Amino acid sequence: KELHLTEAMYQMGLSHAAYWTSWVLMNCMINTVMVSLLLLFGTIFGLELFTETAFGLLISFFWLSSMAFTSLAFLFSTLTRATSTARLLGIGVFMITFIASPLLASLIMQSGDETYESARQLMSLFPVFSFHFVLSAMITASSGVTATGMTWDARLDNLLPSEPENLNGDQVWTVENSLKSMVLGFFLLTFLAWYLEHVIPNEHGNRESFIFFLKPSYWNPNLKAKPKASGKVAPEVDDAEADEDVKKEAEAVRKGDFQGRDVAVVVDRLLKVFQAKLFGPKFKAVSGVEYAIDNNSTFCLLGHNGAGKSTTISMLSGLASVSDGDATIFGHSVRHEMHAIRKLMGVCPQHDILFA
Repeated sequence: KELHLTEAMYQMGLSHAAYWTSWVLMNCMINTVMVSLLLLFGTIFGLELFTETAFGLLISFFWLSSMAFTSLAFLFSTLTRATSTARLLGIGVFMITFIASPLLASLIMQSGDETYESARQLMSLFPVFSFHFVLSAMITASSGVTATGMTWDARLDNLLPSEPENLNGDQVWTVENSLKSMVLGFFLLTFLAWYLEHVIPNEHGNRESFIFFLKPSYWNPNLKAKPKASGKVAPEVDDAEADEDVKKEAEAVRKGDFQGRDVAVVVDRLLKVFQAKLFGPKFKAVSGVEYAIDNNSTFCLLGHNGAGKSTTISMLSGLASVSDGDATIFGHSVRHEMHAIRKLMGVCPQHDILFA
């Protein structure tokens, strides 16, 4: 993401499903190796936690914990654009929660008071608290001369105190409850990371609608979304200054009448306005350009520096958002159907971004 490779792969047609699945599978394999090494060396060094606790319970706990923490890392990656910021965020959250988790766990997670039931369920979805709760129970069960460790069946034992808050034993929380919360937390945090990646503006200012996942066109790019009318009016071509062929092309685009031409790309009053600050001055980079590109043809954009050539290409390829107007590529709108466009269009940038 920091090297802009993610957006480049999306430009080349990579789907979000393939992108996220690859990360989940890769981290799943890495976590499996790390957990295996942890169990191996813990057993070799004769640590009571590893030698006395049931192997199935150990591997389930550590593997699910690693996947839950991975989902938290996914979430951090969507909130930042630089690895240094993500690293600081991770360290900060780790320090705060690692200091707070023993206190909160003793007050809420390990309390039999029924008023804490909802808070306990919510806290358990955050991997730090479930990890601390289960690990503390395992260490307690395996520490000392008389301790025999936690068995597989012991995962179903109620770990909440029976007195005085939970005298009737109505409040129940087991190791299995925490393991299930880790699974649920993994899916919830991963979904949140996936969702935020779509709705938080990227470096180019692009983002999806807050309800993008409810649109059929997102899941099936072959479905054409209905274009939405813009509230702005793109500037018209100044007929007094325009060349004759420019006037004819603009008229053809507005009427949609191309005299039998096999048109692949239609640029209809495309407008791009930049604003450096919230209340700062606005800069018009592309001003209502209109033309069509025929299929099976080579089309060149010529102009001086700052004429808007790169900005136009960025809008057509989905790197930059469209301020007003629209463009269609084989009938697909760049404003509403970029997922479908990227499946049939390639982009060669001005610099080498894959092997720099």
